[in-house]
Amino acid sequence: MGCLNKVCCCLGLNKVGLSLLLLMFSLLALITSLILTSMNFNRSRQQDWFWVGGVQSTSASFRVRIPTTEGTIRTFAISTNSDLTFADDRVLEETLKYNEADGDYGVKSVYASSLETDTAYYFGSLDDSNNVVWNVGSFRTPAPEGTRMSFKVATSGCSLTGADSPFFDDIHKNHDPFLFINAGDFHYEDIMSTNIEDRVAAFDRVMGSSSLGRLYSSQAMSYIWDDHDWIGNNQDGSDLEAGEAAKLGYQLLFPHYELAALSNTTAAQNKSSQPVNVAPYQAFAIGTVRFIILDLRSESKNSNETFEGSIYSTQQEEWLRAELDNSNNYDFVVMVSSRPWTGPASRGDDKWSGFANDRRNLSKWIASTVGAGKQNLLVVSSDNHMVAYDDGSSTDFSNQDVNPAGFPLIHSGPLANVGSFKGVFSTRESFFTDGCHTVNGELNYQYSILDFQISETNGAEPCVEISSYRDGNTLILSKKLCGKIMRGGTDEEDTCTSLSFTTTITGLLITSGVFISLFMVLSFWKLESRCETIFLTLLDIVFYFVTAGFVAAGGFFFLKKKKTKEGE
Repeated sequence: MGCLNKVCCCLGLNKVGLSLLLLMFSLLALITSLILTSMNFNRSRQQDWFWVGGVQSTSASFRVRIPTTEGTIRTFAISTNSDLTFADDRVLEETLKYNEADGDYGVKSVYASSLETDTAYYFGSLDDSNNVVWNVGSFRTPAPEGTRMSFKVATSGCSLTGADSPFFDDIHKNHDPFLFINAGDFHYEDIMSTNIEDRVAAFDRVMGSSSLGRLYSSQAMSYIWDDHDWIGNNQDGSDLEAGEAAKLGYQLLFPHYELAALSNTTAAQNKSSQPVNVAPYQAFAIGTVRFIILDLRSESKNSNETFEGSIYSTQQEEWLRAELDNSNNYDFVVMVSSRPWTGPASRGDDKWSGFANDRRNLSKWIASTVGAGKQNLLVVSSDNHMVAYDDGSSTDFSNQDVNPAGFPLIHSGPLANVGSFKGVFSTRESFFTDGCHTVNGELNYQYSILDFQISETNGAEPCVEISSYRDGNTLILSKKLCGKIMRGGTDEEDTCTSLSFTTTITGLLITSGVFISLFMVLSFWKLESRCETIFLTLLDIVFYFVTAGFVAAGGFFFLKKKKTKEGE
């Protein structure tokens, strides 16, 4: 206490003044923590960007964003040469001009046909001085549908808006995927307005992250929303006006495959026409692998105590059943589900478990079609903010044992997000045979690679190797599946749990707790009846708790950022 009094006298402060000064330093620590955290994310709008999707053996679709300044002109070029300034190597060039009257928000749709099969292409925008703006994108056309070919697909989801990390560059650099599947929560803007400009702004902020922009333009893309990039947290399709804006925004902003909700005639016309108010579920094939992309938001109605809910429309369900009925035509069928599949039935849940009747009926259909045939269904999901795998033991809800309905499921994510704040303070139990790879209280950078190993020789057994990674290229899960990959489910679902904190953060929290406890013991031991001492003690207790919180925040974000920079 004598030392503290000397310090107070030197500074011209009493004990209360000194505590207020220390509290000010804690506020500065908070501001510093927020600044360091913001360095991980972009919030500015990038108005020059582009990407490619709907890639087939001789065609591809593009969305090209240009600045919304009246009269802005960009030349969009596709070339076999990575140097887009060489005009002789371009296979397509199109002049794009912003005109507010066009009503396209500066997002232009470009469709390329007559491309060569199995060929690498580069694309991008050039200004009126023939300089490349933003960066140079790339993609590869596949062999014609039905051709046996090997290729890789990267997949993840759940990325905080504008997340920026060199870990994203590792995905393309180390694996060179043919396709990247974003399985939902492309951003976290929770846009409930009917203004499409708000959705354009959200995509601008995502693409404003230099590393995410490079990732999303380095190969063909496939994407379907989940809740946060649909309308909002756990939202269904009840808000028809906001839902229409979301569906129109999806088609405006993303170069997708043909939407199954449109007739063939309308779909063909829609390649260059205005967006249509339909759900964006779709399917496509790469070689001998069929991909089914479900829309489990825009047509859903959440369950409650008196209503069992519906996860999609009758039209989408019939389309899905027809797709599964054709599974024997492919080596593998990959179904992308933005909502997690496993878990016991529970009304009101945001997962398939909240739509138990739909899940049971689909599971029975899987058993009678894919299960009775090639047994070649693999499901990809995200949303749970973890990497996890189930071998089929926990995915069979068909209530029959004639044909297997348990499919392998890879849950891949988050691309850039915390695990789960709920899991920090209580045990977070999930239903998978392997995994729950995530740290609940810290930022995670995770993704998976599906390596389809399909020999050109007819009759050779096809395989898919699943590899999941954290922080760039740290392998956390590996599985290889060949031939018939389905099985019957078990009576009880397997479970796994996830970490709350890494060892480093746990050590910081324990150290903080020890100092807080020691100070409280000493403070109450010296406690007197004078109001000033009581006030000082309570103020110091608050100060130490706040400081501990800032230490934790700095551990979560600053140390993660430091680790990221060291890995550059």
